[in-house]
Amino acid sequence: MIPIASTNGHASGTRFYTGSKRSLDVFLSACLMVVLPPLYCMVAVLLRWSGEGNVLFRQRRVGRKGREFTLFKFTTMATGSAANGDITLEDDPRVLPVGRWLSALKIDELPQLWNTLRGEMSLVGPRPLTSRAFNCYSPRVREIVKSMKPGVTGVGSLVFRNEDRILAQAPGDPKEYYDNVIIPLKGQLETWYFEHRSLYIDLLILALTLVAVPWPRSRLHLRLRGVADIVGHSPLAGYFGISALANGSARRGVRPSPNAAAAADADQAQPEVSKRTRERSPESAA
Repeated sequence: MIPIASTNGHASGTRFYTGSKRSLDVFLSACLMVVLPPLYCMVAVLLRWSGEGNVLFRQRRVGRKGREFTLFKFTTMATGSAANGDITLEDDPRVLPVGRWLSALKIDELPQLWNTLRGEMSLVGPRPLTSRAFNCYSPRVREIVKSMKPGVTGVGSLVFRNEDRILAQAPGDPKEYYDNVIIPLKGQLETWYFEHRSLYIDLLILALTLVAVPWPRSRLHLRLRGVADIVGHSPLAGYFGISALANGSARRGVRPSPNAAAAADADQAQPEVSKRTRERSPESAA
């Protein structure tokens, strides 16, 4: 289990964290903006010649204090795709050939370094959503998310880095599944970040993100204390190879991912975890 730390509840600690976080955002974003132009140029050329000519995608997202801002990404989908919904499925025909590669390596998110330098985003935080998706959060979660700057990466981003695959396997309507299953789970994960945020956690999430890009099947982020418990209470417990911690929690879940069976075997090999799972009552898991 990866230990966690928090500055919440300490005014001086919170001020130090806020200042340090902004300094880290500016320093790392500026350094990356200096060394990444060759990659930006290569991506721009590929998108110009293999796509529809559009390099940057712009979309309004909900930011801190509920204020909308323009988020930048490299174009990964055909023009007008956003009008057909704000979710993407695996093998979605709207995704451009180069766009699939950019999304897999998360290169499409790099223009958000500019959002970070402008102070609209942070390197680590809750992922910014469209107003439609944001309003699917509960009122309490909306207030929590609005109190923070959205992030280029975050615990929610790590857990749902294969969101398109999850939605493609979802029972019923993918949009309904996104609104009723994925959004509430994202809200719990963003609340976890709010309650435990610190400079240490931010650096840890950045490190876990660097690991997850070349090794997309990495489950290290689930070792953050409390994260596996949150996912284990959700209908997606089976997909992530976590034993369901609430009776019936997997009823609306998707089928396990290819590495879930091995992960589940590993979980069963831990008697303490299995014992706690068996002893947990439906009322305590609700």
